[in-house]
Amino acid sequence: MTRDTRFAGVHARVAASLLGLVAASCGPTRSAWVDASPIAIVAPPVVEVSPPIVEAKPEPPRVGPLRREAPILFQPSLVHAAIAPLSRAVRGWAAGRDGAARVELGCRRGVTVVDAAGERPVGGAATRVVIAGDGREVAREHAGRIHRTRLGTREVPSVLDGADATYLDAPDGPTLAFHRGCEWFAAASGGPAVSIGSSCGAPIRVERGRARLWLAESAGADASGLPAIVGLEPGRPPITIDLSASPGMSAPAMSADASILCGTFVDAGHDILACRLRDGGEFETVAKDVFGTAHFADDARRLVFTVGDRAHVPRELHLVDFDHRIVRRLGRVAHHRLAFLAGGEHVVAFDGARGLVFELDTGWVTPFGEEADDWVALGDADRPGTFLASRLRTRCAELVRVELPRRDAGG
Repeated sequence: MTRDTRFAGVHARVAASLLGLVAASCGPTRSAWVDASPIAIVAPPVVEVSPPIVEAKPEPPRVGPLRREAPILFQPSLVHAAIAPLSRAVRGWAAGRDGAARVELGCRRGVTVVDAAGERPVGGAATRVVIAGDGREVAREHAGRIHRTRLGTREVPSVLDGADATYLDAPDGPTLAFHRGCEWFAAASGGPAVSIGSSCGAPIRVERGRARLWLAESAGADASGLPAIVGLEPGRPPITIDLSASPGMSAPAMSADASILCGTFVDAGHDILACRLRDGGEFETVAKDVFGTAHFADDARRLVFTVGDRAHVPRELHLVDFDHRIVRRLGRVAHHRLAFLAGGEHVVAFDGARGLVFELDTGWVTPFGEEADDWVALGDADRPGTFLASRLRTRCAELVRVELPRRDAGG
């Protein structure tokens, strides 16, 4: 047998493969499977990179925009308000929130309390008197001391050292705030005086519904404008509203709920009334060429102010309703003093002339008093459609009740 040397020198594994091919070619014919499908080249998925998320800055809180609506066209009342004298000679007085109780400081320094029980004197001299909003307590000041008297009881009056007594709107009873120097204290009825913070500023608002007092800090002799507004409340840390970013603010006014702060700024010789939310935002212009101080209602977010030349009258009286974001002209007035009656539906213009009551809910304007009357103070009354007021009579003032006419009696 002859040795097959055809694959000598070939690697054994390769040789075995060649032998298999030769054997196959020599044997019977076989079909071979061939994958003829095209080869697909799959590209890696494209990953889109999302742009960086930039959070939009929230819009700053605003009191506006305020829209100007058509003026209210008031109808002059054919019947003037009736005036009923209450006390002929008072140097000062204060009334409870509903007017049912009041305290009067007579021209001879005697103090009289008037309520449902009648009139009765309160012993001791006084230079200033205040009454709690609920009419249950009276405080009189004299020679740096404050004497508190609970009405309707036989309690001995308590005495505190201090000045500028102010009743806070505390829901649990009369709470008196006062200061000694620049330190402020609060004392609940029958309780001790507790320090609530320091401020050398003047009170501008007792916040309605809570025992918080707001004060405007003094700018000092060499500075202009208010540096800050400070809120003091028993049992809570003081709140400071920094006004350094809004220099030059004066004549501050704060809404009844202390949510809105307004003031006057001078710009190019013009007095600008501007407002902002108490806790943030920029001051926004409300009116230009304002005269005097703007006044908020004591129980509504409504504001009144006058616009006009400083040296000439009459001026334009305007109303701002922040809840409805509107500004409306009410009329022309020759008065320097403005006030709201309870409910915020009556605006009173008064001073050294016949007074006017703008009745926002009815569209009437009603005069009261005489042309030469010098009205010096207003207060609430014990029934709707009336209010208390005092007008100068020689050296003292006369306290009266003003009663608006019934509209079913001839307008």
